[in-house]
Amino acid sequence: MAFGAAIADDALARLVITYEAPMPWILRRDGTATPVGDDPQLEAEKFFRRIVSDSAWNRLSELERDSRRKDGPALVGDLSSLRAMVPLFDLTMLKVPAVYVYGDILAPEFYRSLSAELASLNPLIRNREVINAAHGAHLSIPDQLAALFGELWDETCASA
Repeated sequence: MAFGAAIADDALARLVITYEAPMPWILRRDGTATPVGDDPQLEAEKFFRRIVSDSAWNRLSELERDSRRKDGPALVGDLSSLRAMVPLFDLTMLKVPAVYVYGDILAPEFYRSLSAELASLNPLIRNREVINAAHGAHLSIPDQLAALFGELWDETCASA
């Protein structure tokens, strides 16, 4: 969404930072084409277990589990749109600096390849790998991520 907003109106952003944003129309990750089932609540639970972990799901209270399950219809809509392979935006049209950030724990080779594809589409897109970070870095290492974002912002301001 951040890329799309900056492309639609470059006055909205001076820097775009994304973290492991899926862009399957640029590079599809193995296993992401699995069809979504008919039960959105079950899909939300399966997605949480796959992305976060079974043990994290088991630590949630029943109220928290119900809350996650209620996200099912929106999640199924998002996953369906990603699996449709229709480009959501054209990165060649981006006119502001951007940084594609990803962790080194879950599929780093995929994210390195994706970030190289992004940079080849638009030289304004750089990448940054975060050490000891998984997909939920905003939860597991929020201070490290905030420091990185501050550093990237400072670099952008210094070069302006």
